Amino acid sequence: MYKVNWKPGAWGEGGETECVIQRSVFEPAGGEVVATFDDGQPAAITNKFGKGQSTLLAYAAGLTYSRFYRRTDLTYPVRYDALDRAVVIQAALDAGVVRPVKVSKPGVEATRPDSKAGTAIALIDHWVQEPTVTIELPFEKKPQKVRSVTSGDLQFKYENGQISFEVSFDNLDIVTIE
Repeated sequence: MYKVNWKPGAWGEGGETECVIQRSVFEPAGGEVVATFDDGQPAAITNKFGKGQSTLLAYAAGLTYSRFYRRTDLTYPVRYDALDRAVVIQAALDAGVVRPVKVSKPGVEATRPDSKAGTAIALIDHWVQEPTVTIELPFEKKPQKVRSVTSGDLQFKYENGQISFEVSFDNLDIVTIE
């Protein structure tokens, strides 16, 4: 197993993570080396092309991110490393993809179907943490009500086109925004 050392960048302050499966070896022909393996070889390189940017990873960042989940001795709670998470999602963020819902804890999945009647946020806690999470999402106008199926009416903040609220739930919940 190799260590991967990330420089500070769009993915955060940088830091160390692991390469858990295999790695590739390459010689950069340009761009900037933004992460190295513990032996000094490049682990990631970014390069700009016109208005775009590319990042080449020499290891399986997605498998690294899920490494604590893919164990035979699975114990709860499963943890996810914030640096690994940032590396995995950064390409989408760089491409301008807007996250429809932000959840404060990894392992909690949130989906956002919108309709004329309102918006629903379906929450699934994959690790049975019985979490209290903070949910943030862009919203055009201040809603009248935010309500959890399991907890009832929720207090919420609306500032600068964003709603935020906390909700506690056990495994599954649906929050409606009207």
